[in-house]
Amino acid sequence: MALSYLAVLAVMTLFVSPFLKNENSVIGVYKQRKLTISTESIFAFGAYAIYIVFAVSKSVEFGVGANDAYSYYLNFTNADCSLKTFLTEVSTFEPGFSFVVWMIRQFTVNYKWVLGFWHTLTFLLTMEFYKKVYLKNNYSLVVFMGLTLLMTQFNTLRMSISISIALLSLLTMYEKRWIKTVMIILCAISMHTSALIMIPVFIVVFITTNRNHYKKSLVALFLIVGIILTTAMLGVINKIVLSTDKGLYVGHSSIAWGTDLAIIFFSVISFIKFNQIKQLAGINEILMIALPVGIICIPLQFNMSVMYRMLLFFRPIMFALIPSIIKSYKENSPQIVSLTIRILSYGYLISQIYSFCTEEVIYLRDYVISR
Repeated sequence: MALSYLAVLAVMTLFVSPFLKNENSVIGVYKQRKLTISTESIFAFGAYAIYIVFAVSKSVEFGVGANDAYSYYLNFTNADCSLKTFLTEVSTFEPGFSFVVWMIRQFTVNYKWVLGFWHTLTFLLTMEFYKKVYLKNNYSLVVFMGLTLLMTQFNTLRMSISISIALLSLLTMYEKRWIKTVMIILCAISMHTSALIMIPVFIVVFITTNRNHYKKSLVALFLIVGIILTTAMLGVINKIVLSTDKGLYVGHSSIAWGTDLAIIFFSVISFIKFNQIKQLAGINEILMIALPVGIICIPLQFNMSVMYRMLLFFRPIMFALIPSIIKSYKENSPQIVSLTIRILSYGYLISQIYSFCTEEVIYLRDYVISR
């Protein structure tokens, strides 16, 4: 079942890796007046072409396509063209997603245009994020796992769109464009409400990056306060969620110890080498400060299964930090420590690939070309 997805992911990884690894290099340049195109860019475009054809050709029919994908398809094809219908039937809590889909519906009833638009957007945003992280060494598995976000989009469309937009907000945080960051986070929330987790991420990053000292201490303080607040407000949060159609998730645990422990582990070992990892890529500072924020989701997961989705925003951050973590420990640590870090880091990536093949693909279903 997973073979078609793995094949496309493998080809895409092969094609985009040189582009992501050597952002500024130009090997084999084709020039026409002022236009300059590198061979890396050509291969990256090839990866996009393969992906977009793969995405828009996948069936979303009943019993064949993924369940969530089929519901999006029905909402688009069965709804009338009024904005009210789209805001209430396509997605009640995510007006941004509904509005964009409504705009597309004004021009066509062909759902492939919806798929083409969203898959193009997430591909570009994902590439933009990984283009800024450190990928000089140990990058193939990281790129592969980063691209799985695009595949899970075949079922959880809004979730993947929201995560890819949230990744863009991390880049603007690095540039200290705070107003633009807030707008991007609001945009991510309008696609999927789980992006609310980016608000505490923004607060922690905003305060700590404007301090020259005690950054790690400030992050630790915010985590303690955050865990206390989420625990104390659990009853209030439950009541709010119960008043919405998300209330069905209350009373069901979604503790994902694998992801929770991974966030804790990579947060701790990255903070130990904070300065060295920061020197490898400027964006690493933002990623290292943002990653531990995922820990405040743990109390909420005990009684609200939907809260697991917030953890998904931190998986690309972990993937992006792994090459820098491995390199920093390889150069400045005892061999046994370096070897342990590499084994655990690669082990995590391999476990995630296994999870994708055995769990995620079940929801995506077999790849069947639409008729």
